[in-house]
Amino acid sequence: MNIVATKCPACGASIQLDGGFCNYCGAKIKVQEAVSFVKVDNGQTLENLIHLANNALIGNNGEEAFQYANKALEIDATISEVWLIKMHALDLLGTLENICVEEIIVCGTNAIYFSNYDDEVKKNVYNFYIGKAGAILNLCIKLVSDTEEVKELNRDLWAYDFSTAKEETYKIDKPYFDLIDNCAMSVVTLKEAIPAEMIAHYSPEIAEITKQYVFYNECCGKRLSIYGFFFTEEAMAIRKELIEILKYGLPEYEKQEIQDISIEKQGVDGVKVFTIIGAAILFTIMAIFLWS
Repeated sequence: MNIVATKCPACGASIQLDGGFCNYCGAKIKVQEAVSFVKVDNGQTLENLIHLANNALIGNNGEEAFQYANKALEIDATISEVWLIKMHALDLLGTLENICVEEIIVCGTNAIYFSNYDDEVKKNVYNFYIGKAGAILNLCIKLVSDTEEVKELNRDLWAYDFSTAKEETYKIDKPYFDLIDNCAMSVVTLKEAIPAEMIAHYSPEIAEITKQYVFYNECCGKRLSIYGFFFTEEAMAIRKELIEILKYGLPEYEKQEIQDISIEKQGVDGVKVFTIIGAAILFTIMAIFLWS
């Protein structure tokens, strides 16, 4: 006979069931009775875990909410509410290095599926995607526009060796810039997770996000121009393609209100400024050398 790990229905002790007696209280145990008790016990545990996960979420404790939600899903992975809790917990746990967008979308998709496509759940999930996209863009715009440190770095490198300052500044700034940029691109991932037939319901919000994404790219151009760099044609083409993805599904009048990226000129101006300043410094150095 198979031995089953369970609890005694009489005293609640953890035992291994082989159809005999509880070795703690001596009660005779029937297999079906023990199995029923396990089901009831799991139900109570699940309810407790969901309650704990919700409380952790209310307290903005993403780690605890995430852990309790995972434990609940191990018992029953078909509860829409738990997938929603996990989605919001991941939002609290996200960082610039790992914004958790892919995992968030998995949770949102499962929440909708296990709710049998309930309208309220869909509204909850898609509203969350929109809000998350807006929050990501606001953060990325703030970070990429904070240029005091990179300006100071560029000035220091110019003073040390103006001939390599441009490349050295770019080399140092690139990992941080790429981190921000990858985070910003996850906005497109969130928008694509909203079904095409639902875009019309969120067109004002998506149009605003698209405008903000255009502005973000302009901020990127200004940052690069500080040390004389600008986007290549290939990079610009990719960014414009991402904007077209964001615009897809919007009414024509809202598409027309979204300006194109205007950073090429800023980048070129940055190179011109870099060249003029470089020439002036070179002229000064030569004058000092000749005078001495």
